[in-house]
Amino acid sequence: MEEENRTVQHSAMNGTASEHASKPSTYSHDSEPPPPQAGAAAAALMQHCFSEELLDSTVHFQVMDLGRQLYIWVGTSAAQMGSLCFASPIGAARGMPPVATLVRGANEGSSASLAQRLAKRAGRPVAVAWSLPEEPPAFGLVAERRLMRELQTLQLVSQPASP
Repeated sequence: MEEENRTVQHSAMNGTASEHASKPSTYSHDSEPPPPQAGAAAAALMQHCFSEELLDSTVHFQVMDLGRQLYIWVGTSAAQMGSLCFASPIGAARGMPPVATLVRGANEGSSASLAQRLAKRAGRPVAVAWSLPEEPPAFGLVAERRLMRELQTLQLVSQPASP
C-alpha cells in the first residue's frame, strides 16, 4: 500500500493511532468516556482500522481490544454486518474453544472457525464479524492471513506453534 494514501487517526479512548487507507472515519466522540469507578482498574481500549487491496478488492479491517475480549470486523464495504460469532477459551481444556453464533450470515462457518482459532491464540474471548464474499475461494484465506499478520504485529495473538 502506498504510504501517501494512509492517514492516521487517534482514538479518543486511549490516544492510540488507527490507520485508514482512505478518509478518516466520520465517527466522533462528543463526550469523554466516564471516569473509572473507585478501586477499579482502568481498562485501556484500543481500536485499529486499516484497509488493503487483496485480489482486486478493497478489504476493510477493524480490530477492537476491549480489555478482556477482542472484537474483529472484516468486510469489503462499510457498515455491512455479515455473520457474528463469539468464542471463549474459558473452560476449553486443550481442544478448540466453544463458539456461539450471535448473528447468522452467509459466512457463518468462516466466522465461527476464525473466532475459535483466535480465542485459542489470544487466550481471551473473541467476537468475529466476517462480511466477505465467498467467491473466489482463496479470498477469505488471503484476508485471514493479512489479519493474522496485523494481530501479531499488535501483539494481540501468540505466534503459531512451530511444527
